[in-house]
Order: sequence, then C-alpha cells, then structure tokens
Amino acid sequence: MKNKWLSSNLIIKIMLFTLLFIPISVLVAVSSVLTYSLFTSPKNQIVDFISPISTLVIAFLTLAYVITTNRQLSTMRGQLTEMKKSRELISQPLPIVTPHSFHLEKPRFYFSPPEKEYSGPSRYRLDCTISNHSSSPAVNVHVCACINAGEKDDIHLLKSSANYFNVIPEKTTLKPNNSDFPHFLFVTDDEARLIDGLCSFDPRKSPELQICTVYKNILGASFYCKQRFTLVLKNEEQNEILKNWFSNVSTFKKVFKNEIDLLNQLRENNRSKWDEKFEELKSDYAGKIESDDQEIDWHYIPGFFKISNISQDEYKSAVNCSHYGQVIKPSHRCWAE
Repeated sequence: MKNKWLSSNLIIKIMLFTLLFIPISVLVAVSSVLTYSLFTSPKNQIVDFISPISTLVIAFLTLAYVITTNRQLSTMRGQLTEMKKSRELISQPLPIVTPHSFHLEKPRFYFSPPEKEYSGPSRYRLDCTISNHSSSPAVNVHVCACINAGEKDDIHLLKSSANYFNVIPEKTTLKPNNSDFPHFLFVTDDEARLIDGLCSFDPRKSPELQICTVYKNILGASFYCKQRFTLVLKNEEQNEILKNWFSNVSTFKKVFKNEIDLLNQLRENNRSKWDEKFEELKSDYAGKIESDDQEIDWHYIPGFFKISNISQDEYKSAVNCSHYGQVIKPSHRCWAE
C-alpha cells in the first residue's frame, strides 16, 4: 500500500515537473532565438521574426481579457439575479386554506343529459376558510382540491372546480359567512369510493383530501402551497348510516335496470310520461336512503405541509391544469339537452 502511495506521489511530481518544465523551456528557447537573432541576423530579419511573436502575444493577452471579462459578467449576472429574487421574496404573502365543514349529501337520483346517464350518488361539499397571515397581499390566487379514495393500488381521484381570487389583502380571512370564500363540490363518485373508505377499518382505504394553492405577490414572484388531510367520521352512528348509503349507491344500476331502460325509451317518445316516471323513480330511491346529509371530520397529516417559491413556468402550468365553473343563463330546460 505504501509503495503504491509512493509511486502515485512520484507520478504527480513528474507531471508537475513536466507542466512547469515545458513552458520554461519554450521561454528559454524563444529568448535564445531572439538573442541569437539580435546579434547575427540583419535588421529586416529581426523585425520579421519579432512581428509574429508580438502578434501571438497580443492574441494571447486579448483571449485572456475576453475570458476574464466573460467570467466577471457571469458573476455580475448571477449577483443581479440573486438580488432580484431576494427583492421579490421580501414581500411574501401566506394564504393558508383550512377546511371549515365537509358535508356528504344524502344520495339522490340524477340524470345527466350530456352523457344520457342515470345515477344515484352522494355529492360532497367542502367549505373552507382562507387566511392571509402575512403583511403582504396575495394576488392571482388559485385554490384546487381533490380527494384520493380507494386503496393504494386502485385509487380513484375525485376532482372539483377550482376557486380563483383576484386579491386577498394582508391580515385578512375569508370565511363561509362571507360572500366570497373557497368551496368545492365533488360529484363524480358513482361507486361511493369515499363512503366505502370512511366505513372501512382498513387504514389503507382512508380517504385523503389534498388542497393546493398557487399565488403571486405584488412584485410578481410565484408561490405554491400544498396541504393534506385525512377524512374521518365524527361518530359511530354515522358508520351504519353510510353503510346503507354505500349499499344503495353501489347497486343502483342493477336494482333499477328495468326502470332506467323504460326511462330511456320514454325520453325519446313521450316526454311528459318521462317526467312522471322520473319523479316516481326519484321518490322510490329516496325512500331507500336512511337519514339526512352527514357532516364528517378531518385531521392534518403531519409532515405534509409544503410551501415553496416556484418559477413563472411552473405557475402557468399549475393554472392551466385547473378547471373553473362557468355561469350560464337561466333556462327551463338544461342547455346540454
């Protein structure tokens, strides 16, 4: 081992000696040639010899100047970028979204004209508060929420329309009793995955609520905040109620298959009869559902609160992935029909 260390040291010394010896040798050789030329060559030959050497020296000095200047400019650009970023981050808002109430609506009979489908799901409504705890206003605020329902290998993602706020002033809280506050409606759980997870004793099925917020400060810097919550029942009585809901929602299409086929025929041929049959089926289904709307609870998942500064491209990407509700004019019939 010692011999190897000595040999490696010897190699390094030889390399260093070579690197030092070569330029020194070149300088000595050039000096010798110049000295010899001064004493032996005619005047014109000396000038002809010195001219390319001086050109080479000037080129070398110019290259060294360009490299040094470029490095200085790169350093200055980096410093300016850091100064700009530091200035932007001085004014950092902190809008935090917190669940206020989470309601499970009693399952009802629905008809969707665009898909021409009948279903009997429970819809879920989430009302939140949003508080800007900073002394700086938050602008262009986009709030999204989604629910992960099901097991790890078979997760069903429930989405909702996003909420947008032009500005949330400093030290301000928007609550459900205000005219404008974050609220979300989840309507795509036809298989009652969320209800199944709430009733299950398997922790892997516990439904998870995720709230993401992207926003800017008045200087244009962009930020991202992500929070995660576990949804749970408030009491044991709700377990039996939700089991009844799950049973009826998950078997809806099988139990009412004949009635749905009849509705499909009537809708094409006899609209007034379709309305009558629809209300009848709606009443029959409501009679099978126990109790009224239920309110459930939530808990923070420790270690999953995240807030960070993001680039403008990341901000635009997050906004482009969001979907917003559209207000339409009142109509007696659904425009989608």
